[in-house]
Amino acid sequence: MRPNDLIVAGLGIVGACATWAAARAGVRVVAFDAGIAGEGTSGTSFAWLNAVRKEPEAYHRLNADGMAAHRELARELGADAGHHAGGSLEWTEREDDERELRSRIERLASRGYPAEWIPRERALALEPALAVP
Repeated sequence: MRPNDLIVAGLGIVGACATWAAARAGVRVVAFDAGIAGEGTSGTSFAWLNAVRKEPEAYHRLNADGMAAHRELARELGADAGHHAGGSLEWTEREDDERELRSRIERLASRGYPAEWIPRERALALEPALAVP
């Protein structure tokens, strides 16, 4: 019996992708998880892929690149891969918080990240059950 080239501990999204990529590359890989694959943090965090509050910029880029890789993997694996494109909606009521939010939106947009300021009416059109004061 030949030894394994790689052992992966943990089969959340990162461990599962590393295992899959290694196996595709011909690596002899074995993977372990304490429970059922995907039922740890990846399965309980709503798996929201984002780079919204990821600073400094290098960390933002790492997350944005990870999002792109996830979209590419989902295209390759098909609809059953579990990828759901989405976004977030954030609002604030205090002036200081609004300045911070506007500044963050401007910074994200300058990095090519899809972020924009929208008026209350558009937010309610996107999420009709939302109760925005």
